[in-house]
Amino acid sequence: MRCETCQSEDATIHISFILGAHANPQEMHLCRECAQVSQAAAPLLSPTPEPLPVAATPPVMSLSNQAKEKIRSVNDKLVELEPILQSFCARRGYSLRVTSELWPSRGVRAGGEIDRYLHLTTDARFADILNRGFYAEMPWSLHATATPGMTPGQPLQWRVLTVDVFRALPFSELAGVLQSGLERGFSILNGLSLEDVLARGEMSQPRPGFP
Repeated sequence: MRCETCQSEDATIHISFILGAHANPQEMHLCRECAQVSQAAAPLLSPTPEPLPVAATPPVMSLSNQAKEKIRSVNDKLVELEPILQSFCARRGYSLRVTSELWPSRGVRAGGEIDRYLHLTTDARFADILNRGFYAEMPWSLHATATPGMTPGQPLQWRVLTVDVFRALPFSELAGVLQSGLERGFSILNGLSLEDVLARGEMSQPRPGFP
């Protein structure tokens, strides 16, 4: 099967998505080079030049078994770091959050007047993950993120303040620096006030289903 975009290379990435609960599935068959990633705070596949239309519910996407296996190989390596994250959570009163379905990552979170979040995510392109799976020099970054918490009776304020703790470290070095990185991120977040987040944070779009 040929790539639908370039019509010259074999399609090795197969994407299906549903826009809305009752819509018919749409499929795309692409080569690795044409399967580009639109990646912001959270990655989203955007194989066409135009953004996907806004739906009442988030798009539901499925990947081929081969692609899932590549993603799983990254997630399996992240499991090795979970004891470090769990130890941090036990010391600092954070909770561990695991994302593994589409974009393997790990995070720790503490709620309150300020939502504090430390997010470990790869800097590799999604197309590279689908092509290579895990590799030892895959780059990873740790971000400290703060948003105003949800206060009963108060409107949500969609501001996000993000500080890089470290960037583009190869996975082979993570185990040696992750604990100190988490503590450095904790100090950064602990030093922020709500006024800091509101003054320095960037506006963020509310998630679907929220006012």
